[in-house]
Amino acid sequence: MATGSAVSKDGCFIATDLDPNNAAYYNSLGILEFQVKQYADAAESFQRALILRPRHMQARFNLGLALYQQSDFEGAVKEFTALESKDTDFVNAYFFLAQSQAQLGHADLAARAAAHFLSLHQGEGGMTTRARELAGAASP
Repeated sequence: MATGSAVSKDGCFIATDLDPNNAAYYNSLGILEFQVKQYADAAESFQRALILRPRHMQARFNLGLALYQQSDFEGAVKEFTALESKDTDFVNAYFFLAQSQAQLGHADLAARAAAHFLSLHQGEGGMTTRARELAGAASP
């Protein structure tokens, strides 16, 4: 695909000036694939982005989400844990790490990740309620 074109996936378009040899190109493609629920394709695109740029933290977070959506909780834990050690800007990674750990039956690890999410997250809503459940905290 030429620079200055649009990436398309099932009728969804995103304008891009990105070179297909650039990690951001594959991250953008993966986002489109994720939006149309093609999680395996999205995971592959995010993995390609990470091959080109291993420290692309947004692609790593997105890969974790794509794996989570495919019920690959072990893979999701690996990606979210890698983020945990590098960048606390991805607060939601702690939530999905907790969810993945819970799916794997690791209640203690899920509680720890959920508590960390709650320590960083501001606001209320479904994620906060679920994180409180995972952390073992009483609902307000």
